[in-house]
Amino acid sequence: LYVSERYNCLVRAVNMSTTEVSTFAGDYVLGFVDGPVARFNHPLGIAADAGGNLFVCDKDNFALRKITPTGWTSTVAGTGATGAADGEGTSASMTQPYAVDIDLDGGLLYVLTNDFSTAGASVRQVDLATGLVSTLGGGSEVANTATGAIGMCLGADKGVFFFASDYAQALHA
Repeated sequence: LYVSERYNCLVRAVNMSTTEVSTFAGDYVLGFVDGPVARFNHPLGIAADAGGNLFVCDKDNFALRKITPTGWTSTVAGTGATGAADGEGTSASMTQPYAVDIDLDGGLLYVLTNDFSTAGASVRQVDLATGLVSTLGGGSEVANTATGAIGMCLGADKGVFFFASDYAQALHA
């Protein structure tokens, strides 16, 4: 089990057999550093692929990060500055990624981004084979049903996203 500690800027590993908790990535210091000693700026949602890689929403670095099973961290998408530009990998920009999910085939990531200043939520798709980041929907299209969205998961049919909303205190499909 992996857990993000938002304010400690850590990703923790929990051994379910022993209940031992250890630091998997991060070092208690705010930052935007890739490599074996990574730094995060309020990590939130986490998804894992079949190979044991973790994908972490690094909210205030405006980025999606990947942590390998050996603990090496790299930036998958995002520039470090807020934005909503589609593109390849780190040339694409994101605004406050909150949640991430991976499709059953393991080839696509879906990222919920949210800009609370404009009440606009967006769902971004990341193709892991090509690195291409694209916007599936957002802004006014999503704002009415996902205002304040902080959690998301992909339905089994890949066609429905479920949102947990902080402001509306509701679950939306």
